[in-house]
Amino acid sequence: MKTAAIRVFLAGSCLLSGSLLAQTYELEDIVITAGNSPIARSHSATPHSIINRAAIEASGDISIRKLLGQVPGLTVSSSGNSTTQIRMRGGEANHTLVMINGISAAAGDGEYNFSGISAQDVERIEIFRGPQTVFFGPSASSGVINIITRSHLEDRLETSAQLGQTNRLYAAKSLQLGQMTGVASLLSEQDRGYDYSFANGEKDGIKRQTVEIRSNLVTDNGIETALSFRRSDESYDIDDVNFGATSYRTYLTDSASSGDKDETLAAIQLAINADDQKTRHEIRLQQTKFVDVYNGTRRSNSDKSVLGYQLQRSFTAQPISESTFTGALILEKNADRNRMSPVEKRNGDAVGVEFRKTTDEQGHFQVGLRLDKSNKYKDATTWKFGYRQEVNAQTSLLVDIGSGVVNPTYFEIYGGWGVTGNPNLTPERNNSVSLGVEHTAPDSDSQFTAFVFSDRLKNEISTNWGTSTIYNESGTSTRKGFEAEFTAPLGTQFQFDGNYTYLIAKNPDGTRETRRPRHMVGANLHYDIWPQHNGSLSLKSKTVIGNYDQDFALTGYPTNRLPDYIAIDFVGRMDLAPQTQLVFEIGNLTNRRYYDVWGYNTVGRHVNLRLTSRW
Repeated sequence: MKTAAIRVFLAGSCLLSGSLLAQTYELEDIVITAGNSPIARSHSATPHSIINRAAIEASGDISIRKLLGQVPGLTVSSSGNSTTQIRMRGGEANHTLVMINGISAAAGDGEYNFSGISAQDVERIEIFRGPQTVFFGPSASSGVINIITRSHLEDRLETSAQLGQTNRLYAAKSLQLGQMTGVASLLSEQDRGYDYSFANGEKDGIKRQTVEIRSNLVTDNGIETALSFRRSDESYDIDDVNFGATSYRTYLTDSASSGDKDETLAAIQLAINADDQKTRHEIRLQQTKFVDVYNGTRRSNSDKSVLGYQLQRSFTAQPISESTFTGALILEKNADRNRMSPVEKRNGDAVGVEFRKTTDEQGHFQVGLRLDKSNKYKDATTWKFGYRQEVNAQTSLLVDIGSGVVNPTYFEIYGGWGVTGNPNLTPERNNSVSLGVEHTAPDSDSQFTAFVFSDRLKNEISTNWGTSTIYNESGTSTRKGFEAEFTAPLGTQFQFDGNYTYLIAKNPDGTRETRRPRHMVGANLHYDIWPQHNGSLSLKSKTVIGNYDQDFALTGYPTNRLPDYIAIDFVGRMDLAPQTQLVFEIGNLTNRRYYDVWGYNTVGRHVNLRLTSRW
């Protein structure tokens, strides 16, 4: 530990006088979460996708899980309306770190559940594929999803109302007091739900209320202060499992079971720029709390806290935002715990460095190294190397390689629900290689990005359902695949967007990993039918082929193939007035009955109507 720590610290100590809080920066008209230091999208080799505010406003269903379902490399698995997992590049759900404004969305040690959260108050969603532990710490082994909410409104007040499958009321007010600016928002949502037990029973819905305040203050002497507070209270209905099921249709039984979830995220950040913007110091404090109650019994009461310092430095005469050579040093203390158990707690320290360099030949380098020390596990060193070469003004070649780690969860260590835990588990470790190309057609808005990738996961943690025990797999789990996304205008009024994911995910013994489809295709045909009023029509489709899951109606729970499907949505929108927008959606247009998890039905054809006004 000491030797590795000294190497990392000495590499960073050359930074003469810089942000550990995952930030957003506007560079070259692109806002991007940069991890340790700011980066222009055109300089990054990391495979990523961005869902911006315009795409959110043009969507009918603005639930986060629906929006992420159209992103290459991501698999959305919903066990009913109240539980949704996101897997990235074939990794487990807890291998993807989910953040809201750079704050971990999950408290304690668990994964984040995307059940009721919507994008109503979201400015953009950034998805980074491949290991990001070197920037964001353990849990970012497969990648990162950063949900960035609105910190600025062009108008003083914005309101929105939606009726249909999801009823929603939203109000946001811009704040200004002297040099302090910000946004305060209130959001109330009710998903009417559906019966996902195949029993034609009662609908299982969700109610969620969210309040958020974000503020920023910049003083005359260059001191920046940022505050963020977000609280969500959610209640949900759920059906019960029938362990004596004889088919997927009888696996769930309609019931009146229910639960409640409370999520609280808070952060404060202080930053000082010095030396004509060539040096930046930042300190941040973050905390996440989560409480889950099922049928009146508390199941979880966990929290997570992070205290960090970062130093950024430009090694040229230009400020950090314009420099061709920058570095960053990070120091971090973190802790998580389950308040319901005195033994379920842990803490750690981290030190890391990052350097970025742009060459005269339009090559962009990114190198990072991080050391994590935990009171529960062996020290973990992770790294990242990225290189982007601009071949010409339209085409770039990209290389992204690195490593990531994921610590065992409390459930995996201590067990529960009839499963015996394993206190001797070793953290999972992922090594990844991505090779890509990005091309923009000359004199056109057509764009194309594609990556091939190969991930090798060691020490994968699995459950033996026959003995109800948890163990580290011997050997290596592999995830290989291809991701592509493109957009192409078809004349002056049509546009076609699409994405494709090919994935082969296997266990160390060569068997197929469940809930990782072989093929996923997303397509969107957009028609500007009434341009003078921003009037448009869109057909959106998602195709899933070759998905497998365990069959819990058969002895030994074998893996069987789920039905392939194509789901289609229709969306129309137009401006009723300069500051008023109407969006209309028919979801699951063909009323296709499909499912991504064995035994769980999905919602049929449904309608949403949303009206948004600004003052």
